Amino acid sequence: MRITTLAVTVAAIGLSACSTLNGKSAHEMVQHSIERSLTKDYSYNYHGEIKAYLSPPDKGEAPDTAAASAAASSVAVDSETTMQTGENETSEPPALLGGKAADWLQDNPALARYLENGRLKYTGAVDLRRKQIEFIPELTFNNHNESSSIRMPMLFDGNDMSLTADMPASIPVILNFFVEPKLRERLINEPLRITLTDAAESFDTDGKIKQLPVKSAVKAAYIAILRAYGDIPAQYYTALPPDSYAKQAGAKYRIRYVEDATFEKLYLQAATKHFRRELDRLQKEAPEKGIGAEKYEELKQWADSLADTEELPSNASLLGTPILTDWYLDRKGRIVGIRSFLQANGKEKALNISSVFYMHDFNRPKFTFKPKQGKTISWKELADAVTAQKNARYGEDGSEDDGEIGEPNRIYEKTVR
Repeated sequence: MRITTLAVTVAAIGLSACSTLNGKSAHEMVQHSIERSLTKDYSYNYHGEIKAYLSPPDKGEAPDTAAASAAASSVAVDSETTMQTGENETSEPPALLGGKAADWLQDNPALARYLENGRLKYTGAVDLRRKQIEFIPELTFNNHNESSSIRMPMLFDGNDMSLTADMPASIPVILNFFVEPKLRERLINEPLRITLTDAAESFDTDGKIKQLPVKSAVKAAYIAILRAYGDIPAQYYTALPPDSYAKQAGAKYRIRYVEDATFEKLYLQAATKHFRRELDRLQKEAPEKGIGAEKYEELKQWADSLADTEELPSNASLLGTPILTDWYLDRKGRIVGIRSFLQANGKEKALNISSVFYMHDFNRPKFTFKPKQGKTISWKELADAVTAQKNARYGEDGSEDDGEIGEPNRIYEKTVR
């Protein structure tokens, strides 16, 4: 009996040590991770940061990729010049946005150093069972004789399609000059809350937003954004050895893809296909009350227009370099981290932008921003308070002092005479 128990224990330990991704290709790993994200791993906490800095071209985030992109741009320009002039002239690579930004920051070293010491950090939680997403961005700068930090916790609630934001102190300071007195004290401690209905009434005068199946669109977009990666051809995905980011994420596998112009086009086409498919499914299985079939079709046609990329420049063509992205997967095939980065070479320096995103506490996310019911300021309250203050100062017609603005001109005329 003891031997049997020991054998079962050893077997259990052995099975737990085995990975569900063993023997899978990079593309198969991506597809496996996507399905996990849609069926098991859709509630979690996350944190990350974005940074930008200048460096020598050979010491940036992706020196080989940036050099290859610059060479390809140079060849393209030479080819175009030869076709136009019939001569094999050598031309400089085109001044693309990434290179322009690198050169401009090099010419402004104080600004470059200031940005280098800045970070956009963020934390938050996702709980799709409760249809809630928390996002807490924090912009920090730590420079010579100066440091600052600005946070704005936000909570999106899909149940009533609302966004609640706890504003940094500087915003109430500014708003205090534009709202009536009874709201000024509340702005100090109460967050601002805006719903889809508020947005439609304030910004959509035709009321078109309220006529669209917005909730269905959000669900379909989430699924399409993930599933589209699985439709990208297998050759775009490469398995790489784990790096320091994999260690921080607790990952065993690292998969890379390069978002060049072709990748972007394929991705948009795949995302559109899945968006249409999911909208069709939701329209049949859970149609939104009061929304007609023609409104679903409008959304599908809008999505189709996005997939027409023939006239739209890609990010890679605008920046002059593609974005590189690494997915970090644990033993189960769960996505536990994502890193996206690029390097755009200027004449002498390279601009580097890097973003890291870590996911943890799956299926037990913890929310830190919990706005109290009844203790928020609605968008309508804020708009009404601004209007009331404006009317108190200038009158309901918006003019000041009922036409007495011309008086100083008459005084000036008499003085000149």
